[in-house]
Amino acid sequence: MGQGIQFPSRGKRSIRKNTASDQDTLTILLADDHESVRDLTSRFLVRQGYTVYTASNGKEVLDILATEEVHVLLLDLMMPEMDGFTLLEHLRERGGRRPYVIVFSALNREADRKAVQDLGGDEYLPKPLHMSYLLDRLLLLQNRFSSSNRPEESP
Repeated sequence: MGQGIQFPSRGKRSIRKNTASDQDTLTILLADDHESVRDLTSRFLVRQGYTVYTASNGKEVLDILATEEVHVLLLDLMMPEMDGFTLLEHLRERGGRRPYVIVFSALNREADRKAVQDLGGDEYLPKPLHMSYLLDRLLLLQNRFSSSNRPEESP
């Protein structure tokens, strides 16, 4: 997905829940500051049967996590107000149960990958996201969640 692609504006909806159905499925929180990325990716995931929340920064992520059960957090590193690194620090400090965290970044630097791992991120993917790979990862996680509440290690 190119970040330069322009899509028609549909109003300000930085936090949104899209549900494809009421079936028992993974709930995903997609955090990215680019509205076009959030819109395209969330619509794609909903069509695949996932429940999807969206957020444009780390503060919105924390607000959603405070009230909703989320299985997987798809997290962009570079966001305004609170970036992905700071959010990961908050999640680590608060302890307790947290979603499985898949971080994605256009920078794709080894130092970032190491920092994400040190802060408790479960996976690091380069942008642009390849939807077929992401779907494979989500299917593996779905299988793990159906037998437990949270994966213990990366599949």
